[in-house]
Amino acid sequence: MQRRCLRLFLEERKLPSGYLTVTAVQKLLAGGGQAEIVRGTVTAHVSQHILYLEYSHPEPPEKLLIPGENQIFPGYLVKAELISRKNSAEFEKIHRIFANSALDYDIIKKSAVLHGRKNGLYLKTADRNHTVSVKKWLQTQPVSERNTLHYLSDAEGLLWVQNLGTAERAAVTEQTRNMLILHVHRTDTECT
Repeated sequence: MQRRCLRLFLEERKLPSGYLTVTAVQKLLAGGGQAEIVRGTVTAHVSQHILYLEYSHPEPPEKLLIPGENQIFPGYLVKAELISRKNSAEFEKIHRIFANSALDYDIIKKSAVLHGRKNGLYLKTADRNHTVSVKKWLQTQPVSERNTLHYLSDAEGLLWVQNLGTAERAAVTEQTRNMLILHVHRTDTECT
């Protein structure tokens, strides 16, 4: 009965649930200690007869942002579009429509890096008067989306967070000559 419960416990968490894994976890429950369930990613340990699973997170993916399509997570594309003020009569209209995903391209220091979540990120958004802890803000986002949110940074720090907005220092202003618009798409659905 215990083996069946352990197998179901592991299957519910989409972890290996074969004979060797269930046996290793059963030994932990009997004698304590810890065991690696998935190499380099999931470790199980027992403390006071309670089974804990610890997930170690690999470094978030990152790449230099280029105009056009960019991908750091499977199933998601980030389209980066540059719009010049002098070449676009629609510049102001576009800025209002895409206020949370439009950045002042001219202020980017060195190069912009598209990346996944990192520890210790804070963002002072253009539409708020205070700095937002990304960790706290993530608690308001659906759990299923947290690990695939996109972030954009340059040499001076965070510029943009998907669904949160643009940093105050990267907001489009009257002095902006070139605007960067970011669109995040699922490869199998419409724009998000």
